[in-house]
Amino acid sequence: MSEYKRLELIDLPGADEIEVDLADPGGSTIHGTFRQTWNVSGRPRSIITYMPEDWHHNNRGIVVAAPADADLLAYIPESGFQAFADKTKVLLAFIEAENGVWNTDGSDADFFNAAYKKLLARDAYVVMQDAVYAMGVGDGATIAMQAVIKMSSEWSGLATFGQLSESVFSEYLQKADADTGQTFNELFVSGKKAQMPVWMSVAEEDDVISRLREYWKKENKSQDTYVTDDRDTKIYLPRPLKKTRKNNDDNIAQVRITLKEDPQQTDAETLEYIWDYVGAARRHRSYNVKVLRYFRDPLKTGASHHTLTVDGICREWYEYVPSCAKDSDTRLPLVVCMHGRGGNGETFYDITDIALAAEERHFIAVCPTASIYQDHEGGFRGIRLWMGEYKGERINCMNFIRAMVKDVESRLPVDKARVYACGQSSGGYMTGYCGLAASDIFTAVTPWSGYVTPIAKKAAELKYYEDSYLEGGHVPVFLMFGDSDKFFGFNEPFTDPSIETPLTEYIAFLRQEYGLEETPSTYICYPVTYYEWHNPKGTPMLKIGVVDDMPHANYAEQTFISYDEFMSKFTKDEQGNRYYMGRPAE
Repeated sequence: MSEYKRLELIDLPGADEIEVDLADPGGSTIHGTFRQTWNVSGRPRSIITYMPEDWHHNNRGIVVAAPADADLLAYIPESGFQAFADKTKVLLAFIEAENGVWNTDGSDADFFNAAYKKLLARDAYVVMQDAVYAMGVGDGATIAMQAVIKMSSEWSGLATFGQLSESVFSEYLQKADADTGQTFNELFVSGKKAQMPVWMSVAEEDDVISRLREYWKKENKSQDTYVTDDRDTKIYLPRPLKKTRKNNDDNIAQVRITLKEDPQQTDAETLEYIWDYVGAARRHRSYNVKVLRYFRDPLKTGASHHTLTVDGICREWYEYVPSCAKDSDTRLPLVVCMHGRGGNGETFYDITDIALAAEERHFIAVCPTASIYQDHEGGFRGIRLWMGEYKGERINCMNFIRAMVKDVESRLPVDKARVYACGQSSGGYMTGYCGLAASDIFTAVTPWSGYVTPIAKKAAELKYYEDSYLEGGHVPVFLMFGDSDKFFGFNEPFTDPSIETPLTEYIAFLRQEYGLEETPSTYICYPVTYYEWHNPKGTPMLKIGVVDDMPHANYAEQTFISYDEFMSKFTKDEQGNRYYMGRPAE
């Protein structure tokens, strides 16, 4: 048992009372245990949230259903969960039972899934949207299992401790494929079935556990035979062969079952042992469904972390230098890869596979973290956003981008003729802005699900307020987005100039500025349909790729597509003249 004492609740400050430490914008300035209450299905429901000291935003979170009759303020420290969270720096959210009883009719499972969404509401903290996990203990195990089966494409892993009841197979799960709606803003929640890392600690493999084992084996495409670990855990590995490449979605989910005399044991050492597997993977929004992959930690895969104070704010980026640069004076391209709203450089390094592309294509990659702003009234003021603001003061991220590129060029063999930018959502807007306001630096840009023009009203709303544009020449643009992108607003034929939308306005601006043809060339390479607008010299100065069945997201292969099919084809000379595949672009 833990030596931790009973927890005491603190009052959660209002969003406007939570300061952001500009010397460490990613660090939380609050910690401790607090209750969050909101209406779920018309009734007030609560979670007890434990945030360890030195917790940083964009870290992982776990929703837990403890035994229904547990006194959570005593249970969290006594069970081992607090010690576990203090060591792993993970945020814990315990759902509270009504009247000391869990309802297995599906209503509490819905509440469990609602707690997932609450963790992503960005009211007082920012949990990484693709790294939320589920756990259930005792009679809470059935609630966690029900919730994950219904909304498996959102959870990144599941662990249960104790026998599960027959009610886990209630009629509630017949709706498991239903669309559960949106979490908020751009976070599309699909609720589709998907592979799931599952670990069940039980006293015996009764009929319920056997049925659950077979259910998850089917979802995870598991082998029929199992291997064991040093604790006699049965591990059902996925089949080794896969029909598609692994860079976007990999079959990695296992089904693990451990038999124990006391299956509800959750001391810190046991939790850490299970967490090493259950917490190793993350979801990534992609086309068709959220995909699952092991987390690619920048510092463990050869990247370095850098900071630079610009305009009074400590800014950061992760930097990957390919092995070909060692003991070589050859100058390499530089790719600046920018994350979306609410993310950071560390998460985008993982999502995009930018380091894999950099290693294989021989370029230097940097993944910077955006500035901060307040997402919504009453929300946390430290959410990462490009060109954000703090307490009414605008933050010009272009100052940081210029300073970062200058710093990288001072230390590494950067080919200034081949400096490119890519990014998604807010990072897509910033990428487009780099092509306009930093055309002296960037040779070509590939925004994903985001764009901005100096003539658009949306530019002012997003605070892209630089007055000088295209002083370094015309920067080629390759825009990619999904055809199901609700946040992007793709809903009209953008190739018809007579239809006025923000996207056709953007295309019209580039067509006029760059002297492009009216009708684009088009071709399909599934899952992308491509459109190219050429200038009089036949250069595709504007290219658009529409990804089939993809929401507001990006998938790892976009990094390779963007570099191989567009960015790498452009270069420029010392006078700033651009070239396309070795010939003058304009």
